[in-house]
Amino acid sequence: MRLKRWLSLEILSGKKTIHVFGLAILAFLLITAGNTACKPSSEEEAPVEGVEEASAIKEGLNNFEGEVKVAEGKFIFIPNIKGFDIVVTGDLKSGDTTSLEGKQIRGQGTVSFDKPSIMLANTIEVKQEDGSWQVIYEAPAEQEFEEYLDLKTRQEYKALENIDYRKSEEWENDEKVKIYGALQEEGDSTKIAVFNEKGDKSGEVLVDEISDYARFYLKKLRLFDKFWFYCNVKETVPWSSRRRTQELFHADVFFAGLF
Repeated sequence: MRLKRWLSLEILSGKKTIHVFGLAILAFLLITAGNTACKPSSEEEAPVEGVEEASAIKEGLNNFEGEVKVAEGKFIFIPNIKGFDIVVTGDLKSGDTTSLEGKQIRGQGTVSFDKPSIMLANTIEVKQEDGSWQVIYEAPAEQEFEEYLDLKTRQEYKALENIDYRKSEEWENDEKVKIYGALQEEGDSTKIAVFNEKGDKSGEVLVDEISDYARFYLKKLRLFDKFWFYCNVKETVPWSSRRRTQELFHADVFFAGLF
């Protein structure tokens, strides 16, 4: 627990690029060390048990097979294609991707190294109780997929550190920002509790929309409770309300990760 707390505080300070990547490596080592007991994961891997031997992935067409551990929206994660998320660009023949969690699937997908952690599914079959396989997905002729954020593009998001209700100039001139905090959902209300580098709560961001991409990673990283949220800034909360409630601005969340 002390190491996890230290990691959270160190990630928040993130003032140098090399420091951030060092923390990412530390997160990976922390997670790998716990694999024998509880199988937690890095940002690219979900906390899982019973991990199967990873399949070698090459650019172009690949086969995959394994148990679905995490699914949300277009995104599916199975442990034995380590470092890759399976993406469907069309509809399943029945249900949605979350209905596949805990089930054995197999299929073929295409990898392009311009999106090095994504495998676009061409076909997916699900294993039935009698041991047979049923086709549940066939990709459309034209596959379009834009819901992706690589490491280079992350640098376009300004890190908001030590903000509070008095510092609206910190975000009002920026469309893309990232904030460190915890997601809070209650009824129809979704907020991000924002924390400063001391670990103290400094305000709240009102979330109007959160992408499936972000929710997928929040599920994969469920052993953690605080994240960097990559947001598109919308309107600022008026001064009188901001001062009274500590609510800072409205935002749409595109992605969530450890750095």
